[in-house]
Amino acid sequence: MMRSGLLPIVLLSLVTMPSAAQQQGEISEQARVRGHRMLRQIREQLEKDYYDSTYHGIPLEASALRTDSAIDAAQTMPQMMGVLAQFLENLNDSHTRFYPPGVNVEVQYGWSWRTVGNDCYVSAVKEESDAEAQGLQVGDRVLAIDGIKPTRANLGMIGYVYYQLSPRPGMRVIVEHADGEREELTIRSEMKRRRMVVDNTDLEERRRQREAWQRSRPRHRTVTFGDSVLVWRLPAFIYGDRNIDRIMRRARDHRHLILDLRGNGGGAVATLERLLGHFFGEEFVYGTMQFRDKEEQQSVEPVGHEPFGGEVIVLIDSQSASASEITARTLQMRGRATIVGDRSAGAVMVSISRSLHTGGWAGASRGYRWGMSVTISDLILPDGNSLEHRGVIPNVAVLPTQQDLAEKRDPALAFALELTGVMVSADEAAEIYDNR
Repeated sequence: MMRSGLLPIVLLSLVTMPSAAQQQGEISEQARVRGHRMLRQIREQLEKDYYDSTYHGIPLEASALRTDSAIDAAQTMPQMMGVLAQFLENLNDSHTRFYPPGVNVEVQYGWSWRTVGNDCYVSAVKEESDAEAQGLQVGDRVLAIDGIKPTRANLGMIGYVYYQLSPRPGMRVIVEHADGEREELTIRSEMKRRRMVVDNTDLEERRRQREAWQRSRPRHRTVTFGDSVLVWRLPAFIYGDRNIDRIMRRARDHRHLILDLRGNGGGAVATLERLLGHFFGEEFVYGTMQFRDKEEQQSVEPVGHEPFGGEVIVLIDSQSASASEITARTLQMRGRATIVGDRSAGAVMVSISRSLHTGGWAGASRGYRWGMSVTISDLILPDGNSLEHRGVIPNVAVLPTQQDLAEKRDPALAFALELTGVMVSADEAAEIYDNR
């Protein structure tokens, strides 16, 4: 599938705007030489590892020549980084991406976003942030970010530019409040300089890092309604997660299981296979991995003596990606679950990460440390389709309205519970996971 002209416009227009990185000024000749070397390294990695030897019909040599010319024409470092990023973005691949040399600032814009259907909404506003001070509210529909209309197709690109490729001191946002009023806001970001070198011998610093990781680690949340329903919010597919077996043992004591995969960005293939193994009594092939020069069938083996035999309802949304999409679609295709919610992300690939270094002039001791991820495989499901760019279409679409978002109601979970015979309001459903 060839990319439309939309995302190149989004990326290249945003990186030309003022950003924190632009304080470096114009590009030196040495930096430009490094840019050309980075392009060559990117191309070498693609030619070595990329799963599609035709690059989706893109003539790689011609694309590289155009990118070389664009590097020569770039006037600032963010523009040059944007040019290199665009070389990979042309592949229209959710898992192949350029990660520029580390920017020594950490940026927070004070708010986050999500798509519902094809529209973008404010999903959270940080307390005491400038976003809150300017009047941004959860549930606001976002009409434009620095002149770009955010949609399901380009929102990931916008986040990539603002947080990784070209952090900036703020943004102009046009929103429509829940009462219909439209407003343009100029929101300042919080920027903190971060240490580019970490002393791993500092035991106190290592302790703080461990504690921070423990606080941020995704947590399973379960709620029961007697012996009838177990509701399980699965946050991520963490490798070796023993909670999968523990919670599925609990589920066997209930007639219904609501598996909440909303916001689950995926994770380990082994974990999704372990989870699926609890629902089936025999081994089966759920897809074929297509690598550059081979194919490998992916199978699920039964876990335990008897599979879970109750009714299964799976909740998904636009942030359900990768392993969560494969799980939902496999259960759906095999008639084992009813899928409720919004269409999933359509970001289902297997990739590897490469850490790279590009020096300057011959013999130079300094250079850029940067990286990239490269897709090495696509999963083709038994129906002959890939979920990439398609996503999982729910059996029953239940999307929150703007008013639901503003008032923090959860109609999708309320609907799923209603299917099991448990009647709660959307307001009550939104509070189910509290303190769990």
